[in-house]
Amino acid sequence: MKSKKSTIQLIDTHAHLFLSSLPFATLWQKAQENHITQIINVAINLESSRQVLALHQKYPEIKPTIGIHPSEYQDLAKINEMETMLQNHKFCAVGEIGLDYFKNYAPQATQITLFEKQLALADKYKLPVIIHNRHADTDILKIMANFPKLKYVFHCFSSNQQFIEKIFHKNIFFSFTGLITYSKKGKVLQALKSLPLENIMLETDCPYLPPKKYQGLENQPAYLLETALKIAEIKNLSLAQVATQTTQNAQNFFSCPSCK
Repeated sequence: MKSKKSTIQLIDTHAHLFLSSLPFATLWQKAQENHITQIINVAINLESSRQVLALHQKYPEIKPTIGIHPSEYQDLAKINEMETMLQNHKFCAVGEIGLDYFKNYAPQATQITLFEKQLALADKYKLPVIIHNRHADTDILKIMANFPKLKYVFHCFSSNQQFIEKIFHKNIFFSFTGLITYSKKGKVLQALKSLPLENIMLETDCPYLPPKKYQGLENQPAYLLETALKIAEIKNLSLAQVATQTTQNAQNFFSCPSCK
């Protein structure tokens, strides 16, 4: 006898499937078994942008982004190629892009130039933006102010409540990973408590940052449920409430034609 199909549906809004050591078929099967209906497969350079696009063409539920991570700053020379790809293909977001002043992959001026050029492309092609922000709050805020019409999500949010108060807007979202399952207090959990559920999304950052239950293992979209459960606990909500609202948030955010 078949069990009743679960009504819980989750979207992993940030995974790097092309970096996983596990076969895609295994990742996708396990994800579906754990309530995942869609995965945003986030590129980090132009090569991976082509990879995620190719996978999307075979599996429509795996949504492609295009973007150059600050660690891939060498691709700044290919920014015109990025625009050509945007002209010829449908991506659901520009990302993962941003600033990283913790690892300092490149001089800050180079990172800022790369970030601004990609925001300009997102603005031109009316795409939402996935932000990578490490120890760069001030410059992130300053640069985003020049592109007020864009929708943004702060991937793997790690700043504090004061940062949220400076930037909060209906078109700005905050995405949380399995890292929140490791502690019972701290600035990120306090920020999470202060946020309306309408501005929250879920992610794994697969193959990185596994939740505590799977510590030591390579992360995968199937583990997203642990993050949803933790948010439900922190905000004193049911899993169904968290799943319904965060899924709606993700669907509205990544609302390009190829992502509906």
